Amino acid sequence: MRVLAMAYREVPETMEELNENNVRGSYILAGIQGMIDPPRPEVIDAIKGCRQAGIRVVMITGDHPTTAMAIGKMLSLSHDTSKALTGSEIEGMDDVQLSAKVREVSVFARVAPIINSGSWIN
Repeated sequence: MRVLAMAYREVPETMEELNENNVRGSYILAGIQGMIDPPRPEVIDAIKGCRQAGIRVVMITGDHPTTAMAIGKMLSLSHDTSKALTGSEIEGMDDVQLSAKVREVSVFARVAPIINSGSWIN
């Protein structure tokens, strides 16, 4: 779930302009809301079609590993004993280790694209 917090701050009625200086300070927490953004039904169908065509499907996301695994389960990309491989874990691997790991992992989380010598890598 994504969690949003809502808060407010009372301001003088005479305040004419909102700017960085007059919005700093203490706020009153009004509430929090949890939301889920489930995968679209057509994504599940597309994954099934890829698998029928012999394509191995993986998910690479910037989401937290727990969130990524929950979505991975909805998409049948992961199961209870699966673990998401994170971007920081990838950075700590050499090419041989990474090559072996990507064969067994289907969910990659907290991965950010970076530019290295003009090409995109994960």
